[in-house]
Amino acid sequence: MTGELLGSGGAAEAAYPMQSTQPNFPAAGQETKMLKENMGGSPEGMGPNSARSTGSMGSTMSAEEKEREKARLQRLVKDFAKEAVTGIAVNLVNAETARKSPHFFQMDRYLTVFSLKPKDGSTAESSVQDFNVKDLTSIYKGAEVSMKAPSLGSVAASCVGLDTNRADRRLFFHFDDNYERDKFYTCLKILRMSVDINRPG
Repeated sequence: MTGELLGSGGAAEAAYPMQSTQPNFPAAGQETKMLKENMGGSPEGMGPNSARSTGSMGSTMSAEEKEREKARLQRLVKDFAKEAVTGIAVNLVNAETARKSPHFFQMDRYLTVFSLKPKDGSTAESSVQDFNVKDLTSIYKGAEVSMKAPSLGSVAASCVGLDTNRADRRLFFHFDDNYERDKFYTCLKILRMSVDINRPG
């Protein structure tokens, strides 16, 4: 009976649990849910089956398994942070025209501010812009991008959207690769949460 419920790969899946407790983030359950939803099928070994079969084992995970999961999540964010401080090539999409313009997305070493720098000043729609991570009011992708910017059409599925409280500005980034899109989305969500936690008071 248990074999049927877990499926043939049950034992292997249990060795790579999805459930995680993140002491640094009060919304630990939210992060794990986010990873399940958004990193499925990635090279990190997070397939949809493992998310489903291990969801109910959260309370029975050993301390070692929890540590392994925490380490994997930290490694993902750390790798992203290294790339972001150096500069990540992104395509900024105009919500009205769906026109893409190449930019560099770069963060300061404290991961509290990010800049958008046009790759080619002559074709860019604007000059360098700086944003505080704490000013991000919403981070979303896929179907939610389609709802908020219907003019993007089929391009929306490959985009991550950021809402900021700076004059209600919205930014849309297009990714050719779904894994890169999901990593960008997930890591920004986690960095946004950590800014709230580290804020004094």
